[in-house]
Amino acid sequence: MFNLDKGYTFDCEFLEDGITIDFISMGIVRLCDNKTLYVISNEFNEKKALAHEFVGKQVLPYLGNDPRYSKAEIWLMIQKFVIHDDPEWWCYCGGFDWICLAQLCGQMIEFPENWPYFYHEIKQEISRLNIAKEDLPKKFVAFSPCFRR
Repeated sequence: MFNLDKGYTFDCEFLEDGITIDFISMGIVRLCDNKTLYVISNEFNEKKALAHEFVGKQVLPYLGNDPRYSKAEIWLMIQKFVIHDDPEWWCYCGGFDWICLAQLCGQMIEFPENWPYFYHEIKQEISRLNIAKEDLPKKFVAFSPCFRR
């Protein structure tokens, strides 16, 4: 299912109101060596995030005191972290996560050459292959709270 040679799994936290998606943080796992990158934005609206029922209780308390970066700095960090010319992106229920990643680079036409304009949907593959949750590898279940649903 995953191409361990050039695969990356990612998960984002964000605030959305049905109109905009305000990026908060992203975690990426490089599957070839299990190295991780975790970045937090310094540009999200923290006041709105604190007031949001889910984000205020389930996201912000866990950000800790890690450094925060501008979206431009985060985009540079991601490009440096991705060591493959043609990465394969995987995400669980990742429609909004993919938008967050795409918006970090600016316009989609600004994606690095050879990067795909799509991600692979883990949830869809689980459904298509009729895989039971208990048959998933433990490290994938631990990666995202979505797996625990």
